[in-house]
Amino acid sequence: VNFFPVIVEKSLEDHNGGTGKSLIAKSLSYMRKTCFLDFKTWDDDQRFFFTDLAKLPSIARCEDLPKSFDLEKMFNRLSESFKIDIKGKNPIMLEMEIMPKFIATSNSYLKGIGNSYTRRYREYEITDYWRGKDPEKHFGHLLYFDWDEEEWSRFDSFMAYCVGKYLKYGLKEFRGENSAEKSLDVNLGDLRDFFDEILDPLPYWTTATELIEKYEDWYKKVHAGKYMKISYTAKTIKAKLKTYCNLKGLVYDDGNGATRKWNGESKRWIQVTNSVTKVTNPVTESDDKDTV
Repeated sequence: VNFFPVIVEKSLEDHNGGTGKSLIAKSLSYMRKTCFLDFKTWDDDQRFFFTDLAKLPSIARCEDLPKSFDLEKMFNRLSESFKIDIKGKNPIMLEMEIMPKFIATSNSYLKGIGNSYTRRYREYEITDYWRGKDPEKHFGHLLYFDWDEEEWSRFDSFMAYCVGKYLKYGLKEFRGENSAEKSLDVNLGDLRDFFDEILDPLPYWTTATELIEKYEDWYKKVHAGKYMKISYTAKTIKAKLKTYCNLKGLVYDDGNGATRKWNGESKRWIQVTNSVTKVTNPVTESDDKDTV
């Protein structure tokens, strides 16, 4: 599997950089042939955005991915060959065998859920220690630009040390300290606040239809009667609730969509519990024509 590592801010607030993310990514360019892709200028209709990949770099450095960026667009390029358009020349196919490794930075946590996201996305948080500080004053020189032979020797030794660790242990699974909180915000929006409110206390029983009705009432109350920009189907509201439960460490159980009897009523019940309050599943009935 080709991973897509992204260096992000650890802070729960969105910032404009200044933490050293780009300098970390830039360090790789002193070890391997690297091309620079400025995602501040990203546009879905920009044909020649990936032209520099035709130079066959070892690493593609993707800078400043916007919060709205669709990660699936990169996952597709990690898993199969794709065409590169070149100005004034015929396009070429970049085959998997010569595909560069990608590394990216972003000032925001990126939206994404599902199997592709879980398998390919790797997030690495960086603190704001250097924000507002001057590294030149701290170290006595600029990073990379005015190093002497001794500094470059230290850099080479450290990079070799990192490569050795990777060859010995592989790429370690890592989830940032604030990953769950950030993912809740970017993937659920105000549904996160809605679920926070209704899922207290647990266990909680509901149906998809009831969830939608309660959310619509909650939205009107919270947003003073404003028109809802998004309407949810039973399928999407269940998917959002399942995402919430996964990120919160709760147990989601919809009985695989079967009609079940609970509290004297037969419906397609959804049960949300935690590991402590897990309740025995209600009886599953063969009749699947009841209310969803």
